[in-house]
Amino acid sequence: MIRAEPPGEKEVSGRWEDIHDRLDRLEARQAELLEDIKGVREQLLVIGGVLEQVRDKRLIGWSRPPTSGPGLLLYRFFELMRSPGEALAFLAELERHAREVSRRTRRAGPSAPWQLEFSTVTYLRRLTGALRELLFGKAAPHYRIVHRGGRRLAGRRRKVLHVIPNLNIGGSTQLVIDLIEYLGLENEMQILTAKLPAGGAPVGAIVHLVPLGSRAPAFAHVLDAFSPELVHVQYWGGSDDPWYAEAFAALRGRGLPIIENVNTPVPPLLDPGVNAYVFVSDYVRTHFAADLDPALAHVIHPGIDRSLFRSVPAARAGDADVADTVVMVYRLERDKLDDASIEVLIEIARQRPATRFLVVGDGPLLDLFIQRTVERGVRANFEFTGSVPFGALPELYGRAGTFIAPVVRESFGQVVPFAMNMGLAVCGNDIGALSEILDGAETLGGDPADTAAKAVALLNDTERRAALGERNRARSAMFGVEEMVERYAALYEQLVPALDMPGFPPAQIFR
Repeated sequence: MIRAEPPGEKEVSGRWEDIHDRLDRLEARQAELLEDIKGVREQLLVIGGVLEQVRDKRLIGWSRPPTSGPGLLLYRFFELMRSPGEALAFLAELERHAREVSRRTRRAGPSAPWQLEFSTVTYLRRLTGALRELLFGKAAPHYRIVHRGGRRLAGRRRKVLHVIPNLNIGGSTQLVIDLIEYLGLENEMQILTAKLPAGGAPVGAIVHLVPLGSRAPAFAHVLDAFSPELVHVQYWGGSDDPWYAEAFAALRGRGLPIIENVNTPVPPLLDPGVNAYVFVSDYVRTHFAADLDPALAHVIHPGIDRSLFRSVPAARAGDADVADTVVMVYRLERDKLDDASIEVLIEIARQRPATRFLVVGDGPLLDLFIQRTVERGVRANFEFTGSVPFGALPELYGRAGTFIAPVVRESFGQVVPFAMNMGLAVCGNDIGALSEILDGAETLGGDPADTAAKAVALLNDTERRAALGERNRARSAMFGVEEMVERYAALYEQLVPALDMPGFPPAQIFR
């Protein structure tokens, strides 16, 4: 019988080395495969984000149609012909919307009932504008940058990158625009965003598009290209949190000062890289970040252009139509309002038929609000304007003596200081920061019935309404855009001191 000799120590050692080498090669190959999978996943997420924007009609079609001229018109025409049923339904809905927002409220005298009049001029303007956008793709941009304030830095400009998930109309976008307009001469500012509105990027701004679903390397590419010295993030939470998370992942390890603005009633997105959290109201600060280190927390109220929203002339304020008119200005979406918000206004109209309502804004709730006023028999008391240019707001505010805020969530709400600066009384729900803005809750209701009762009492008391309007006008001075800008300028300076070129005197601000 032949017995196999056991392997020697050297042979065993060689076999183990061979096994270890193979394991090392397998681990290296696994790491390569994981990197490849990660890269593919990043690309799929980016493609998914772009497709989402195409579906939302945020970007021109995936097949890159012509961007203007007869080519685009033919492209749109063939698209309509390819799906005639959908096209006709869409055109019918477009026409119906234009017709509804072209009805104007009028009355023959102070004691006469309100009646609806159809404005053919408004209807044609709305319809042709919508058709022009549909066929030629020429939606007007929402914002145009106009440098204001006369500030400048003696040395080179500080480089600031604003990070915001979309540039749709709203308070966060307005804040970014204000900072660029008032601080753009002393800071080189660019914007990183995931979505553009239908009208495109703000005219005069440099914008980098990193779609929803992008991973950290896509953000890092913009950071490397621009090399900012300060990053200012506009945070509002919700479904955009994954996008924010990737932005913060790209910022880690760079040592860049970061400001995180918390613009909605949500907890801040905590990150060790953030140097300052800015809350738009004491309400948001105390209710959603009470445990935050006070050294990191700042409250800066959004500012308004007080020169644009001027006081209503006394002669007009005494007009019966103005005295009986209530204005509401919001995006008609569920981040601010809900299905029941219109019920407060309807109840006021039922208790006080002399009251007219100007409902300014557009969104998914518009059709529901109109339908409810029809069902409750008060449609003639309501003028729904749809979306309007920002510059048209003062005239609409000037047609009313009272502003109403039937909101269900509110972190600040610039539309209320607009009304205050014009000397309007304000009523609404006792929600969020409204009592902070008004410095009291005497005209704010705890529930819809209470809000309606307070509004009716206010509308029936001319002297009280006038007194509240004057008090609001005086208080609105603390919400001026200049005051807001000064506070942000000081915070920028604290985090990134003035950058003077060699041989230049210290930075100075000229007014």
